Amino acid sequence: MNVLMTGATGVLGSHLINYLKEKYTLTLLRHIKEPSEKHGCKWVCADLVHETKLSSLLEKIDCVIHLAGITHANNVRRYFEVNEAGTMNLVKACELKNVKHFIFISTRAIDPNGGAYSQSKFAAEKIVQNSKLNWTIIRPSEVYGGNTTEIISRMIYLIEKFNLALIPGDCSAKLAPLFIGDFVQFILQSILNDKVFKKVYTLVGPMEYTLSEFADSVALYLNNKRKPIKIKIPLKLISCFLELNGKLKLFGNLSRDQIDRLLIIKSSDYSLASKDLGFNPINLQEGMKMSCVRFN
Repeated sequence: MNVLMTGATGVLGSHLINYLKEKYTLTLLRHIKEPSEKHGCKWVCADLVHETKLSSLLEKIDCVIHLAGITHANNVRRYFEVNEAGTMNLVKACELKNVKHFIFISTRAIDPNGGAYSQSKFAAEKIVQNSKLNWTIIRPSEVYGGNTTEIISRMIYLIEKFNLALIPGDCSAKLAPLFIGDFVQFILQSILNDKVFKKVYTLVGPMEYTLSEFADSVALYLNNKRKPIKIKIPLKLISCFLELNGKLKLFGNLSRDQIDRLLIIKSSDYSLASKDLGFNPINLQEGMKMSCVRFN
């Protein structure tokens, strides 16, 4: 069976490669040219936004796993160019080549109030759902493990090194930490599985935490004798910092809408995933034992 995956150079995509290549003939699509033999897989180069010959890359492809997307951008238009228009171009090419299964990795942060990123991913979901393909949409929560650099792993690092937790706002924002191994296994079980055709799945960890509760749980696992020092940072201050950083690029590609998507209320119902594929996510403590979340 032939599988093509976009977004292979990201944390989640990189983690998936080793599992996929053991079972499938794997083609990896990326924006910048890559040595064709890296990871022992075939690499192809294409721009999802402007590429006019995407269909030529889909010859004999049975399943497409679409992970590629922009997650942090200070130019709102860029979110929609890549996440919406890029998905549309790929879907059209898949329809032309009669790809048997299209798996779209979306986000749990689907809400009109979640900022441009959330809105662009929702628009992309609609394109997938309105297509002629056998599609599956997966909405993962905050993934940790595998050396991810998102908010969960950054919080773990600060707590481990300095017993310090930086918390935006009033601590009410919630996380549902999802172990990367559970995310990967669900995708592997989904490939060309007709049980998952034309369905939307939310994947989350078994417990939802406020940021304060999450910090305490991490500290407890790390055997800290005391709770971490929690510094609450006013949202207005964070917003001002992110807007300034967007102009000056002082601290990497941080974006203002990260706060919007953090604060919205998100679904934590993974019952459909459990019913169809026996999804049974491990708890935070077990996930931390099994992952490489500690930094040197």
